[in-house]
Amino acid sequence: MDWSLTPTQARFLAELRAFLDTAIDRPFSARPYGASEEAEWERARALHRALAARGRYAPAFPRELGGADLGPIETALVDAELAARRVPDVGRIPAVGYFGPTIQRWGTPAQIARHVGAIGRAEVVWCQGFSEPAAGSDLAALQARAVRDGDGWRINGRKVWTSDALHAGWCYLLARTDPQAPRHRGVSAFLVPMDAPGIEVRPLVNVADAPAFAEVTFDDVFAPADALLGEAGRGWYVATTTLDLERVSLSRWAAVLRDLEDAATWLRHRPIGRGRTTDRLALADAFISANVARVLAARVNDRHARGELVGSEASVAKLLSSELGQRVAHLLAGLGGLPALAHADGAPVPGTGEAVTSTVPWTIAGGTSEVQRNIIAQRGIGLPRS
Repeated sequence: MDWSLTPTQARFLAELRAFLDTAIDRPFSARPYGASEEAEWERARALHRALAARGRYAPAFPRELGGADLGPIETALVDAELAARRVPDVGRIPAVGYFGPTIQRWGTPAQIARHVGAIGRAEVVWCQGFSEPAAGSDLAALQARAVRDGDGWRINGRKVWTSDALHAGWCYLLARTDPQAPRHRGVSAFLVPMDAPGIEVRPLVNVADAPAFAEVTFDDVFAPADALLGEAGRGWYVATTTLDLERVSLSRWAAVLRDLEDAATWLRHRPIGRGRTTDRLALADAFISANVARVLAARVNDRHARGELVGSEASVAKLLSSELGQRVAHLLAGLGGLPALAHADGAPVPGTGEAVTSTVPWTIAGGTSEVQRNIIAQRGIGLPRS
């Protein structure tokens, strides 16, 4: 593949960087993908709205839906640039990367105009109601039920580990509509407002001592007919679209590279003494891995832009970048010692201590590392199922 940007893409990136240089008046204190303080959340949302006003929040969306009629490469450029600047994601990547495109693929014209347009204009935050207490990686085991009620549905069930639920205006969820059907059938997808009667959101404090997730309970929630996304009983196909797109949304390498660059600058000003040569070698090795992750992400995005199926290749990229994030967090903590873990002055990278804990979910969210390895083994290199 050709690794260079086209003149149009290069111009897009230059204009994006120039805008962000002006729009971001001070560094963000929260690391990307970690839970952010409320003030930082609002700062990031304001920046997102400013990007949306320029068609740069969701550049691959049609202009009439808040985008710029561009493609996946431009979306990936925005993802990476925001991650490199440590802008908290606050729901952008899920909404732009896979919720919006899923609705475009399966939704009615009315659903597309209403929901995708609101996403493209950065007007609403979405959350994803997939995981349940007994259905995490095994999504087909979900137990939430939706039964017919006139023209609509009554939804009952419980979702957990729901990112952004505390700020979300809408939830894209799966519920079982035919309990007699095989596990992968009889599931339907719904689009439900989070202020609907019967929805309760309870924050879940993560290992980083932040409410990054929530438990969402649906107690006899009424969903009108137009809440159904796609056909009843065909929700597994809708969900597969979402999951495939989720693994294409790869930008964590940019955040890791930024951290490594900051650490290298910090280390250059330290005297070379006992252990410092080892530190430099470890940092160089991490740089190589981060650039491999960058190349893999570029390859996946290029194939996606060409309309090709990426399959197990996206799982390879996701597995590498998520495990690399944890590895680099521990490397930086080792370089900085106690000051790094205590968020004190002298740490090699801002937020090093938080990164040690906030990168733990990287190998769980979006499909665990074990799931990714199974996909690579079975679909990528053709190993038999155990």
